Amino acid sequence: MKKFWQTVWYNLIHITFKGRTSRKEFFKWFLFGLLVSLVYYVFVSLPASYFNPRLEQLSTVPSMLATFYLLFSSIIMQIFLLWKFLADISIIVRRFHDFGKSAWWSLGKYWAKAIGSVVLTYFIFAIIPGCPTIGLFVVFLMCIIFCLYYLGLELFKKGDKDENIFGLPPENL
Repeated sequence: MKKFWQTVWYNLIHITFKGRTSRKEFFKWFLFGLLVSLVYYVFVSLPASYFNPRLEQLSTVPSMLATFYLLFSSIIMQIFLLWKFLADISIIVRRFHDFGKSAWWSLGKYWAKAIGSVVLTYFIFAIIPGCPTIGLFVVFLMCIIFCLYYLGLELFKKGDKDENIFGLPPENL
């Protein structure tokens, strides 16, 4: 467990686009992202869904405390999520470096194809009479499949064993 938090802390502090990231380190970062989502849900979303409809029914002091809590926790969480977003981008770039590809390769090859196929699918289903809702469902399904494929590539593709143009293989953190 100690190595998990060391890996997370390292990636939060060292937002760099140089070097490589192993599958193990990326998987730990992915699990940390799930943990952040759970914490956000428990400490921000659940209280907001509970207090928002009831704020008018509360007296002044509890209403103000609930409002300040929701505002403060939302601001803190948004700042942290922006920081984590930058770390996410850097770890994805370094993960692609691990198997010898640049981050631009990721953008060009994967995301351009994904966006193109989603737009094409939507327009095809929009042309067919009575099918726009089916088109949106298919587009949504394609996005999920594409994201799972992309994530699977990053999680499971083995990195280069030897040095590549992006540096030495990463240490197992």
